[in-house]
Amino acid sequence: SRMEVLFSFRWEDLRLNFPNEDFYDSDHILLPPELIDSIWHPDPYILNAKSTEVGQLTGKLIKVYIFRNHTVVYSINLFVTVACAMQFQYYPFDFQLCPMVIESCAFT
Repeated sequence: SRMEVLFSFRWEDLRLNFPNEDFYDSDHILLPPELIDSIWHPDPYILNAKSTEVGQLTGKLIKVYIFRNHTVVYSINLFVTVACAMQFQYYPFDFQLCPMVIESCAFT
């Protein structure tokens, strides 16, 4: 089953310090795409995925917002195909549940 998923993670990182003028009149800044890999971010892994692709238009659909209070919001758009056991005993009135098992790639 192929689905589009938006993961959004939020955490606090006191190591990230930006000058106040970088925020202009806002409480957050959008991190440029070329800097995303230079900060720590989660590494979600979908255990029962057959395939996973990062959504793309003109570039990867990953956004990182950094707030004045050191809160980081990391959002990634994925297309995921997961393996599911199908149950057809109530066909044509069946319904399917297909759970996604999500773990950290580095801490499994």
